[in-house]
Amino acid sequence: GSKTPIPIIAFTAHHSEEERQRCLNAGMNDFLSKPIHSHELQCQLHRWSQPTIQPSTPNTIATTPYDLLDDACLKQLEKDLGNKTQKVLNLFLTTLPDYAQKMHQAINDKQRNDLKLLAHTLRGSGTIVGALQVAEQCLQLEKASEKESWTEIQARMPSLTRIMQKTEQTLRSLTHRN
Repeated sequence: GSKTPIPIIAFTAHHSEEERQRCLNAGMNDFLSKPIHSHELQCQLHRWSQPTIQPSTPNTIATTPYDLLDDACLKQLEKDLGNKTQKVLNLFLTTLPDYAQKMHQAINDKQRNDLKLLAHTLRGSGTIVGALQVAEQCLQLEKASEKESWTEIQARMPSLTRIMQKTEQTLRSLTHRN
């Protein structure tokens, strides 16, 4: 049978784009900066053990809450943060529309570095709160911005926007139940 590749996640003391790029160029799948927080590690491990959206399918969109949010990440976040979990989720929710607007602006202005930084930052936040579809789409957008592939970027952005909206709706419905 076919073997699934084992993901390699670097742990580094340096949190910089150069260090991240060095890790990726060395063949690692992702990286975490020290200090390592257990919920970030749990989410990364879960993320890399799941099937991913193929780069050739920019219009793929999750359709159920289970596709949008990783329950294990949310539970780990709640375990680690306790009553502060709601505050973190609310912060994520309030920043989503701002990220969407800034990303669209960076695309309109063809500001590759701005777009790359925004996608990278949102990917990290999405991973922490279990919004793995947002994180995956941001990763693909980040890669496209590195190549300055504006056609791919413009093809991916509507999908990311829809995923962000659906994730926001789903998280709001979950947070209102608690």
